[in-house]
Amino acid sequence: MAEVWDQSRVEQYITQGTEESLTLDYKAAGSLAKSDGKKAEITKDVSAMANSAGGIIIYGMTEDATNRHLPGAVDPVDRNQISKEWLEQIISNIRPKIDGLVIYPVSISSAPNHVVYVVDIPQSHTAHQATDKRYYKRFNFQSEPMEDYEIRDVMNRDQHPLIVPKFGIFLETETKMSYSTATSMFPYAASQPDPVHNLKVMLAIFAVNEGAVFANYVNVNLTLPTEIVYQDQAGDEILEELFGITPPPNEAYQTYSKENTERDVLEVVPNLNDVTYKYGPSRYVPILPKRYFTWEIRLSSEFLDLDKRNCFIEWEIFADNATALQGKIAVTDIKIIDKRDKAE
Repeated sequence: MAEVWDQSRVEQYITQGTEESLTLDYKAAGSLAKSDGKKAEITKDVSAMANSAGGIIIYGMTEDATNRHLPGAVDPVDRNQISKEWLEQIISNIRPKIDGLVIYPVSISSAPNHVVYVVDIPQSHTAHQATDKRYYKRFNFQSEPMEDYEIRDVMNRDQHPLIVPKFGIFLETETKMSYSTATSMFPYAASQPDPVHNLKVMLAIFAVNEGAVFANYVNVNLTLPTEIVYQDQAGDEILEELFGITPPPNEAYQTYSKENTERDVLEVVPNLNDVTYKYGPSRYVPILPKRYFTWEIRLSSEFLDLDKRNCFIEWEIFADNATALQGKIAVTDIKIIDKRDKAE
């Protein structure tokens, strides 16, 4: 899914107070200058991001005066002085070239020539050298020189799978039949059922193998704010009434886990109203390079009306014997795709 960057999205980092991290860095407009020192600093910061977990650098954003790791204000770059092509040329001096890097010029309304450059940097499969002939990493919000063992570890990334998460939120229509004359004694007594259309919101997770080798075993853990997750209140009440099972307390966060497994259907057994499937044991399905497995989690039906500022989804991924990856994404940064029938 293509990224969408505009002024509103850039300003959200300020209104939400999104702090710099391993995968996020803010740079004022003055960081893009044509002096040798500034150009070397650009290659240092970009290569450090690629050598670490990847991420984005926003050129055209000041840091807060009291907390320099928080965004302060939009600080536009003059595109007539510093063009996207110039920035691409400077970054291309990093060796080897960083594949998959994208620069998004975001127009700012303060003037026709004002922009912010969002540099989206993928985690690389090898180590990249800045123009000062050194290798850097992201550490404590800064770009710092790498130790020899760290360089060797990064250069061995192509020996392991690299599973990264992509997210999407899908709006769907869920249709249920309502029996208008039904009672608790005769729930299906209605002569004609009425269709009821409800909103169904699904969070889709795509675990993409961006490495050079296939992954045999993948485990994805997600932690979501409880307020955005679908709660089956009716199901909880039935469990409590029939079986005396008390649902767990409504914690602030919920954790979900998924592996790249499948179960084959061994037998289909028909019964009175439906069929029952008998499954075989779980088996792992390898994820080839550039392939993925998907997973869906249902979100609250009131999702669109919720205040999702400061709502984040934290993720953790394990793949074979590769180093575990961790990160988080703001819910407001996930693209929403409306799949509902427009004729309804």
